[in-house]
Amino acid sequence: MLPSIRFGLLVRFLLVLAVQLIAWPVLAQTSTGGTTTTALAESDFSIYVQVKSTSGAWSDLGTSDTKTYFDGARCNCGSTVRFVVEAATTSAATKISNLLADSGADGEARLYLAQSSGCTSDPTDTSYGCVLLDQIDELSSLAKNGYWASTEVSVTDLFGSSAGSCDLLKTQYLWLWIDTASDGSADLTGDSAPSLSLRLDGKPPAPPTAVSVQAGKEALVLNWTASTSASSSSTDLAGYLVFCQHSTGTAAFSTSPYDSQYVSPETLSEGALCPNEEALASSVFATTFANLDAAYLCSGLIASDQTSYRLRNLENDAEYTLVMVAVDKDGNLSTSSDAVTGTPVMTVDFYNEYVNEGGQVVGGYCAIAAGAPRPSALGLCLLMMFGVALGWSWVRRKRRGRRFWLIPLVAILGARPALGQAVFHDDNMAGLSSEWSEADSHGRSPRTMAMEFRLGPYTPDIDSGLSNGATPSANMFGSGSHLLYQLEVDYDLLQSFGTLAVGAGIGYFRETAKAFVGTSDGVSTGVRSFDETALRMVPISLLAVYRMDIFAERWNVPLVPYVKLGLNYTFWKVTDGNGNVATLTQGGRGAGGTAGWQAAAGLALQLDTLDSASMRELDSETGLNHMYAFFEYTHVDASGLGMGNRLHVGDHTWSAGLLLEF
Repeated sequence: MLPSIRFGLLVRFLLVLAVQLIAWPVLAQTSTGGTTTTALAESDFSIYVQVKSTSGAWSDLGTSDTKTYFDGARCNCGSTVRFVVEAATTSAATKISNLLADSGADGEARLYLAQSSGCTSDPTDTSYGCVLLDQIDELSSLAKNGYWASTEVSVTDLFGSSAGSCDLLKTQYLWLWIDTASDGSADLTGDSAPSLSLRLDGKPPAPPTAVSVQAGKEALVLNWTASTSASSSSTDLAGYLVFCQHSTGTAAFSTSPYDSQYVSPETLSEGALCPNEEALASSVFATTFANLDAAYLCSGLIASDQTSYRLRNLENDAEYTLVMVAVDKDGNLSTSSDAVTGTPVMTVDFYNEYVNEGGQVVGGYCAIAAGAPRPSALGLCLLMMFGVALGWSWVRRKRRGRRFWLIPLVAILGARPALGQAVFHDDNMAGLSSEWSEADSHGRSPRTMAMEFRLGPYTPDIDSGLSNGATPSANMFGSGSHLLYQLEVDYDLLQSFGTLAVGAGIGYFRETAKAFVGTSDGVSTGVRSFDETALRMVPISLLAVYRMDIFAERWNVPLVPYVKLGLNYTFWKVTDGNGNVATLTQGGRGAGGTAGWQAAAGLALQLDTLDSASMRELDSETGLNHMYAFFEYTHVDASGLGMGNRLHVGDHTWSAGLLLEF
């Protein structure tokens, strides 16, 4: 039985070998040099665009640039391009050579332009609107060189338009047609034919409307209604540009610092890339403000969703004429908006107003206005900063095992047991077991620190620093209050008859107003301008804190009175209408700091009693021991601690907030 099986396998092997040998001559007829010929495929070729530089050299246009290159300006100018067909792989050139050898023909290739994909089915059928751009009659050159560069093609012809009528938006397709047999039949047809999509956009967007202008210090503020192109679902609006002309007829800037962000016949002409220059000279080509010469550009590209913009670095008391245009992503400009005129004016910000009214403050930190730093002042500032840094370092060291920065977030978000377990199963929390064993008689965790979040009205007593009775702060900002936001961290030092702690705080305050119009020498006229001036303050403090919480801890009395006493230092800054730090013409900057002291008294309401069971659960999960709502009255004396020429920024006021104790 075994010999018969082996014999059968041998017979089958011989039959297969015989079939292969018979078929080999047929395969050999379609091969050259031992390489089997296969059909051409779309992936064998790539088509891309080349543009000519001012020196006459050709360079490749990247894929992203190709999408925005064919615009109205280049159409009107008649700029030229050429197309390159490249064998994507070395095997593609080999395929062409083999097919030409098989057919014995020279072969040919053509580039067609059409709006329809049907062009590849039968490009000679005029119903498809196919336009022959170029052809080669000896396909062997493509196989030999690996590429074929077409002759120059006018962008105007690609649009199918004429100069001056290029406001079209359409897509054209460039198709490669190859006939290796020279018999009129394409090797690549239909969707398999290599192609290049060309987005032709000469259609300008709609201009912005209702343009208005308001005067500022060395600036003009433009406001407008957005272009209707911005509301289109298929918009390609890139943004807006502003062009300015000085009253003398010259450009706003001797050299515009802004990138043009657009293409025009004028910019193309500078590089000798506008063949139709003469034909356009009488219309859109003249280099003037009215025709949007780039020299008159006085803005960068303004985002398409903006409807206001501040033009800076202009000349006070000089009239400017301004127009706006919309620009799309292809660089096409809209027609100009209606022209508006405006004149920048001198404005007086709060810092200048304060000095004009008799204030002697010159900005600076931890220093006296006109002289060298006084040792006591400098030492105090450095001591406060060192104390805050040392206190924070101490807290971090003492609490190293406990990630207490997570606890306020957990508490505020009302985290449930799963989150608490995730926090305390961290390896860094392993050292807490001994701490929790020290829980008090109520089962609560030890108390070591507290955090306060508070806010309240604040009115800096700036005018109190002037001995002449002037009220520049009230004149500029009014007598109303603005909110002061504060954060304070306290670390417990002693828990006996109440809690004694040391704390560090930081806050933020800001008030704004319209600056006054000023004369040429910077004196206020009392008339409000469009410019906005602002005062910003960041107070820091180092405090001793006493909370009489013994009754709350021992007998659950929910009310806890407390007092605070400490030093403070307030950083302040005044900005002008341009958002810069205010300056004086005679020197000096509107930024500095003022040292002082403060005292506070308050009453805190313990919120544990609202839901004591949940609070105990939260304590076990996060270490949050108590929560308080509090009301506090504070007196802040921030007048320099006896140092002269300091901006007074203190106040006596109240605040309310939330205290978290851990």
